[in-house]
Amino acid sequence: MRRFYEAWKKEILLLLRDPAGLGILFVLPGVMVFLITLIQDSALNAQRETRQQILVCDLDRDTLGQQLRRGFDASGFLEPVYQVNNAELNEADVLRLTSDGTYKMGMIIPQGVSARIRTNAGNVLASVLGTEKTSAGADTARKEIRLVFDPAVPSSYKASVEIAMERNINAIQTGLLVEAFSGKIAELIPGAGKVQLSADVTGVDFGTEYSTGEHTLIKPNSVQHNVPAWTIFAMFFIVIPLGTNIVREKDNGIERRLRVIPGSFDMSVFGKISAYMLVCMLQFALMLSTGLFWLPMLGLPELVIGSNVAALLAVALACALAGTAYGLFIGTLARTHEQAASFGSISVLIMAAIGGIWVPSFVMPPLVKTLGSLSPLNWGLNAFYDVFLREGGLDMVWPHLLRLFLFSCILLLAARIIAAFKYR
Repeated sequence: MRRFYEAWKKEILLLLRDPAGLGILFVLPGVMVFLITLIQDSALNAQRETRQQILVCDLDRDTLGQQLRRGFDASGFLEPVYQVNNAELNEADVLRLTSDGTYKMGMIIPQGVSARIRTNAGNVLASVLGTEKTSAGADTARKEIRLVFDPAVPSSYKASVEIAMERNINAIQTGLLVEAFSGKIAELIPGAGKVQLSADVTGVDFGTEYSTGEHTLIKPNSVQHNVPAWTIFAMFFIVIPLGTNIVREKDNGIERRLRVIPGSFDMSVFGKISAYMLVCMLQFALMLSTGLFWLPMLGLPELVIGSNVAALLAVALACALAGTAYGLFIGTLARTHEQAASFGSISVLIMAAIGGIWVPSFVMPPLVKTLGSLSPLNWGLNAFYDVFLREGGLDMVWPHLLRLFLFSCILLLAARIIAAFKYR
């Protein structure tokens, strides 16, 4: 344990004597959170042109649903999905498939909505002509067409879909009203002109919501996307000080002297890993405090971390281990300081870009999305999304934790093999 402690102490002292390295680890990610959160809306404008799948549960099976289908085909913006595994979707399917992130959005069209629009049209006409309204046996309750979103969908993209869908549905409702009016008037007054109506008389509301596993309403925001994203980025950027310190130890002969000291050299490695994991957890605490206290001072939303503290800490530890293991691997593999710093930083930037740190992965082209699914930063980000946005616990995040743990073990084993080969 003495060897472990001395290795841990040495790494902490080296970090404290490196203000530039500390700035990269703590100041840079904090600045990025502030800047990216402020400009995210403009950065995500391009995603509106991406055709996305939307689940459609059509309980009405009447005119409105049929015209919506034609509207989807003509818009080029959304691709409707009516069946999953060759089975028609129901309301529970839409809520389940959006809450777990399988699909990003869904629509639920209630039963009787088309008939309600026609009934309203007849009642308005009856009021004009002084005849009896249609009320007996009719469903007079207002209808709501529901849009349901995966909590990980950015609010800016959600708003663009809401606007497009509301405009489309309002146009369809107005068309149904005009058709019903014209038909009634044609029966009473042959040769009458076309009736112009407002959509306000349809009796149909348009509601949108985010779904969770418990089907309760939550409101994600840009802070909840950017804080976990740049926290993971900061943890993996530890590759620069860790990698360069390992190369420096090899150049100065420190590593060779440590190997000839009695005792297991692995204890020194574990001390190094634990020191940098502590730094990663301090980064995590700093970024959480930024989202909880500092960003709201700028008028931005407050970070909501949920109630699953155990899952949150497990995700943070898994990301810290993965980032530290990657830094140790790069430091062991590199021959010079320049190789460790340049390759380490560039590789982290690439993994961040394709992993959804800068731009949400679901709006990326299919090839980039596939590559991004192989990025450990993407695994960590999705795990944080499950905790922050879906109120997930360990039972939900364990697949991401397992990937991060296996990634860490593989890199640590590879670093040990490379080091043993160099010093045999």
